Amino acid sequence: MDVEQSPGLDDYLGALRRRRSLALAIAAPIAAAGIAIALGLPSIYLSEGEFEIEQAKIESYMPTAPNDSRAVRQLDQYVASLSDDVLAGSRLREFVAEAKPFPALADDPAAAAAMLRQGVKVRMVKQKILDAGTSRERDIISGFAVGFRNEDAATTQLVAKWLTESFTEANREQYRKRAESAAAFLKAEAESFSTRITAFEGKLADFKARNAERLPGQANVNMELRDRTERDVEAAQLQIRTLQRERVFVAQQLEGAKANPLADNVRELEAEYARRITQYDENHPDVVSLRLQIEAA
Repeated sequence: MDVEQSPGLDDYLGALRRRRSLALAIAAPIAAAGIAIALGLPSIYLSEGEFEIEQAKIESYMPTAPNDSRAVRQLDQYVASLSDDVLAGSRLREFVAEAKPFPALADDPAAAAAMLRQGVKVRMVKQKILDAGTSRERDIISGFAVGFRNEDAATTQLVAKWLTESFTEANREQYRKRAESAAAFLKAEAESFSTRITAFEGKLADFKARNAERLPGQANVNMELRDRTERDVEAAQLQIRTLQRERVFVAQQLEGAKANPLADNVRELEAEYARRITQYDENHPDVVSLRLQIEAA
């Protein structure tokens, strides 16, 4: 019974030696075409400036984190806004007019600006870190790079330097605008709260004026006033009871005096006293004598 064996290394080498002429016939034209294309294409230079985003070092800016999409989108929007400020604003027109990076287009600033935009490359920069939670490597967005591609090395370096400076200036300008906006907002909020506080203070003063004796801060004073008032009421009630008893006693005496035969004589003496006092001084002998008689009766 024959057993079929798998081809070994010697078999492969033998097959390659037998077909080397065919392999050279195919590889030679391909290599020649590649070399010709490489020699025929113009040289392309790239100059870049890299910017580091400090906030990107925190966990929320990690692209592989579960809740990272919003943070990464914010970074992309921020870089895109910087690009718009630099490439779509007055900075680009001023640079093209002053520096003339493309001499062939010196008389056509619009075409020069368009060519400059075509050569600008903006990309996000990532770096690997070791995740302490999973002990695995993961990528974070550490910043972004701005570069320029062109066939001329001097032009590439000139435009790249201008791009780096312009992006830095645009970044500062955006931070300044954000700070001014935040300051204006906080100022408006402070004025609003100040107005509300003034209104509440007025209401509080009015409330205290209307409830001066019922405020929590007046509790001790109110307790003392209540105790003093209660004592005054008790003394007044005691005095009333005493006067009521005296009134009853005086009324009984009055009734007894009315039943006395001398009562008519007393009334006559009082009438005479009232008549004399209108005629004489109270120290007149007749007036004094009548008063003594009334008191004796």
